[in-house]
Amino acid sequence: MNDSFRHWRNRVSAVFVLLMMASSIAAQAPSPPSIRLRVHPAAAPTPALKYKLLPELEDKTPGNAALLYLRAFSPEWYSHGRPPGFANKVLDLLETPLVDLPKKDVNWLTSYQPLKQLDKAARKETCDWEMTARVREEGVNMMFPELQSFRELASLLALRNRLYLADDNIDQTVYTLQTGFSLGRDIGQAPTLVNSLVGAAISHVMVGQVEELLKHRKCPNLYWALTYLPNPLIDFRNGYEGERLMLFARIPELRGIETEQLSPEKEEKLLDQLSNFVSGTDARNGRREDHVTLTVLALKIYPEAKKVLIEEGRKAEEVEAMPVVQVVAIHSLRRFKEYQDDLYKWLGLPFSEARAGLEQADKRLIIAQQKKDMLPLFMLIPPAAKVFNAHARLARKIAALRCLEAIRMHAKDNNGKLPAKLDDIGLVPVPLDPMTGKSFDYHVKDQIITLYAPPPAQERPTASNSFTYEMTIEK
Repeated sequence: MNDSFRHWRNRVSAVFVLLMMASSIAAQAPSPPSIRLRVHPAAAPTPALKYKLLPELEDKTPGNAALLYLRAFSPEWYSHGRPPGFANKVLDLLETPLVDLPKKDVNWLTSYQPLKQLDKAARKETCDWEMTARVREEGVNMMFPELQSFRELASLLALRNRLYLADDNIDQTVYTLQTGFSLGRDIGQAPTLVNSLVGAAISHVMVGQVEELLKHRKCPNLYWALTYLPNPLIDFRNGYEGERLMLFARIPELRGIETEQLSPEKEEKLLDQLSNFVSGTDARNGRREDHVTLTVLALKIYPEAKKVLIEEGRKAEEVEAMPVVQVVAIHSLRRFKEYQDDLYKWLGLPFSEARAGLEQADKRLIIAQQKKDMLPLFMLIPPAAKVFNAHARLARKIAALRCLEAIRMHAKDNNGKLPAKLDDIGLVPVPLDPMTGKSFDYHVKDQIITLYAPPPAQERPTASNSFTYEMTIEK
């Protein structure tokens, strides 16, 4: 039973599973090499928000951005708008030094219609993917065929950004960053964790392009532009709210399970839905063998479930009158909600404060899975600590870049002199590391600044939990 259920869960949530696998792979990788930046001192621009990394309301027009985002996938543009085989060259071009970028080979990006649709979408007043109704209806069966293509378009945006940088066009560079950050934010606000994670991944791509901009000799100081970004950039709690709907999409008879005595017809419906859920099938009516499997499981759980329901306030005669499957379903649903909230309650805190509680909640969930004293509804509870961690890494990069820009501002105000410690910077607040709740590690040696984001306590450094900036400020 458990093997078939896991097979079903993996099949219908393939994108989610792949994202989690990618996170796991990154967690096992060694720490990456330092990110080296050669920059120039720069004061805050006047006005302070001359440059912004998201479009303002005055730049937006009425309409739903989702329509234009999806219009970017027009087959005509994909088949005739870019050179054949170009997709295989994008990663190499993103790593090519700007001075060596073959501009004539990528100039077509400035008029590429899919990117122009993204530009327009990013400047619409609303973005409604109309996804909530689908989540309610389809639940974990919902597929996400557009998300990988959005990631590919984000890479093309990054390449267009580098083209503008190579042409010293700072205004168009900032315009492209606005489009990219809007794309990540709009995708991430949809009510599924898959969208939340892909939105964060796209935003990480744009953060990499902010690093490229910092290295440009004409780069304005972006401290206030980075500070003005929403924090968190993507409210991933929307994804968790969507996850809450998925169980009832799969087992709709659970909605009224607490408030009514099941008729024989409804009992049969619930048995069918639970059988299909546990076995991982999509049959309209549960198969006989699946009913038998579920009945055996329910009979095993029933004595404890009945006892607990009575202890929690149900009248004994009322519980005795219920069908076995209803008693077990009520008990399992209550425990499911408890474990779910045990995770979700931490999401309103900063990651540095929530991390220990999330990890403990994850451990309690693993123990519950091993006890097998309820229906395996908990398979629909996502690994909250890993998802929160993905968003904390994004917030951490933005905070580190704010630190670097504060240093550039300090150097400009002090004739190129570097601060001996971050506390010496008095012009602007220096952010803490969102992942640890402490200051970033900062050192200066031979006019080279090292800003280190260490792993959280009791974790070894990996590519997913630590990074280092080495910044040289030129005269």
